[in-house]
Amino acid sequence: RPPRTAPPPPLASYADAKEDGIYEGCVTGIKPSGIVVSFYNGVRGLVPLDQVTAGGGDGGSKERTRSVLDHYRDGQVVTCRVLYSNSGKRLLRLSMDLTPAPRGPDADAEPAEEEVRPPLGELVRGKVQAVDDEGAVVLLSKPRVQAFLPAHHLGDHPGSWGAEGILGTLAAGDVLEKLLVWRHERRRAPRGCVLSLRRGLRLASEAGRTGAGSVARGDVLDGIIRAVNPKRGCFVELGGGRTGLIRNMELADGFVRKPDQLFRSGQAARVLVTGVEDDRITLSMKPSLLPEPESLTLHPSAEYLESLFRDEHRLFKARPLGEGGDEEQPAWYAVGDIVEGEVEDVSEIGVTLRLGPRERAFAVARYTDEEAGTA
Repeated sequence: RPPRTAPPPPLASYADAKEDGIYEGCVTGIKPSGIVVSFYNGVRGLVPLDQVTAGGGDGGSKERTRSVLDHYRDGQVVTCRVLYSNSGKRLLRLSMDLTPAPRGPDADAEPAEEEVRPPLGELVRGKVQAVDDEGAVVLLSKPRVQAFLPAHHLGDHPGSWGAEGILGTLAAGDVLEKLLVWRHERRRAPRGCVLSLRRGLRLASEAGRTGAGSVARGDVLDGIIRAVNPKRGCFVELGGGRTGLIRNMELADGFVRKPDQLFRSGQAARVLVTGVEDDRITLSMKPSLLPEPESLTLHPSAEYLESLFRDEHRLFKARPLGEGGDEEQPAWYAVGDIVEGEVEDVSEIGVTLRLGPRERAFAVARYTDEEAGTA
């Protein structure tokens, strides 16, 4: 008769979690980034996708993505090994591989975050591990850490973000190049980072216009509108996780009555830093305060249209016409036709419209009747 093995000890606090310690917990969440396991007294940790099955691996095959997660369910009792624990920050990283890792002379030292995360502004390569409505979990090639690519960072324009855009073409195993490290993040994966495929941000980062380093009054930066508050204005996310505020009176040279009708979360924004006080950054989008177009790489109109066509080209390459049958064939329009569409994006040079599942149009501002709602 084989000898009985003692059951794993209960884990009731983050301080009790020992590296390579074996503990028994309960599955309380299954996400594209991994499995959430809960223990006693509210202690819980994440088993990253590349640690869900024994033996590690590159996380690229289908067996290591969606199908692996299908083997687990909420409420299931599992046994895990502790990879890393920080009681002060209430962090717990786990593995389903119960074999202890080889220990070197520095095994007891806490890993430095900067040593396992690529620096801000760097271009990296990675493989898609899983995709959901919010974006994609990516395993970077070097360093080998998980990162998150949000849906609104897949392209420069709103039509590229959702399931009908580039997000709907991604699948586990896809290799992505020229991923910009936009900000460091712990929410989706421990020691991970948030990535971007926006060409506009990549060009801005190469020109030092994202604010990932120091920010000073008078800087012209490129960012993303994070939220719109009708009373206060627009909050803009800059490089490195910084956020600045554009008050309503600074959104345009004229008065903006309803900013939530002109701006949306995820929209690109070129801003002027008007003030920096402690961690508070104030910004302006007034065209009269921004530098002349010739001081930039391209005229803003040319940058906007070039990025729009580039996004469309990426989507067309991923979903050729007729791929899904006759229902996906585009509609054809003649000069003079009157059509209806849904507004996707508003810029100073015009409006981007979606006319159908595969049709988009651009209405030049000078041909737009704002009050009549026609273009």
